[in-house]
Amino acid sequence: MAGVLRHFASLRLGREAGADVATPKAGWRGHIAGFVSGDADHETAGQPAMPGADWSWRPAAWSERLARPEWTSVPQQAQLAGRVTIHHDGAPQEVSLCQAGPDAAHSAPFGLRVDLDDFRGSYLSVAIAFPALAARALRKRHLVRLAVLTEADPSQVIYARLNIRHGPNVDQIVRRLPETAEKVIDFDLGHSDLTEAHIAEAWADVILERPLQGS
Repeated sequence: MAGVLRHFASLRLGREAGADVATPKAGWRGHIAGFVSGDADHETAGQPAMPGADWSWRPAAWSERLARPEWTSVPQQAQLAGRVTIHHDGAPQEVSLCQAGPDAAHSAPFGLRVDLDDFRGSYLSVAIAFPALAARALRKRHLVRLAVLTEADPSQVIYARLNIRHGPNVDQIVRRLPETAEKVIDFDLGHSDLTEAHIAEAWADVILERPLQGS
């Protein structure tokens, strides 16, 4: 199995703005684009704000050449760039990845291609940590939108999980992504138990359940 995460996009939106926001392309043909207010940190430079969104951001793994663009053997926890980490429970030699170059069909400069060779683990995930100031600005009135464009077997089960740490607790919202190529999920924080004053960090996971099983 091979897949490329060509665009992964997370948008924080005001509740009133959600219906009118254009959906960015995203997916396993390998890249990530996310979205964070211009004063959040240096990684927001040059990223245009999307209509109706509070913030916009594209992590370094999808916006610039990685210092190590190829991994022929990926350990069970591998940090690709400052805010992007790969997790899996297979053997390192069963997972390889490389940074895909520019593709005119997609907006992000780079992507991530993931290849699995007789993978015997139960999951593989990509974790993306939000910039600190953007995470701490999250409120229960917000939506967080995740858009993913996949180039993988359509029968592959993929979940998205939003994680927000507040005080000693971590709120998690899990959604199964639809089977269409373009997948859009909104996480409504209004249904969470967030203690807004104590939010410390937030991150999103895109999780493949049992990659290659039955394929």
